[in-house]
Amino acid sequence: MNSIEFVPAQCPACGGELRVPVNLNMCKCSYCGTVIVLRTNIDFKNILELATTAEEGMNYEEAYKYYTQILEQEPENVRAWIGKGHCAGMLSTFHHPRIEEAKKYILEKGLYSVGDGNIATPEMVKQIKEGFTKEQKKYVRACFYDVITHIGELIPAEYYNDSEVLIRAISLSEEILTFYDWIMVMTEDPWLQKSLKEVIISSIYRILSMVRLRFPDDSERVELEIPFFRMRFKASGIFLNDSELINALDTYHNKMGVD
Repeated sequence: MNSIEFVPAQCPACGGELRVPVNLNMCKCSYCGTVIVLRTNIDFKNILELATTAEEGMNYEEAYKYYTQILEQEPENVRAWIGKGHCAGMLSTFHHPRIEEAKKYILEKGLYSVGDGNIATPEMVKQIKEGFTKEQKKYVRACFYDVITHIGELIPAEYYNDSEVLIRAISLSEEILTFYDWIMVMTEDPWLQKSLKEVIISSIYRILSMVRLRFPDDSERVELEIPFFRMRFKASGIFLNDSELINALDTYHNKMGVD
């Protein structure tokens, strides 16, 4: 029976002292779970497959670690940046949304990076988009849709008699719309525009439900509702005109049973 030779190693994340088989290219820290690259001359295609498998299995924390390991050795790996941004967005919580991180990794570091920390100009963006394969477009669409849907669903569906929750929900909606604006400018994707519009409307309906419960008086409520729709929907291109805006308000009122 062959004996296995072990060598000492230290986790770069938590400092834990480890003993690992000498023939391994990478291992997982037994203390904090960080994936550690032991050799730099390894095939990162295998790690990308591990990251993709974890991502598809909705194990976003694990996938995030794999993508980080790839990028430490291959900082220009576009696929890894997009995957890391997707995982960051999906790890968002109500009080800690990671929208900026998702936007930075997917758009600035991934899709439209031109190296040395620079982002593509509008003219370059058009050329880059023309070079996307169908699979790349499909993956990017899924990333954006997943992140905005997940963050939108973090907004409570009902009011919890806590004004701080309402304020946080409104702030989160503004962050979602800012992200939506970026996506529309950088992708000009009609499918995404339609799909994300429906997701955002649903999330804002949740906030308006909270507003109605917090301010049951009609005059107070209307003063909040109209500006909310007009500023956050129409100005962001969610609704193209006042007619669409009014129809949305009618739909909301019908849902809420408002006369």
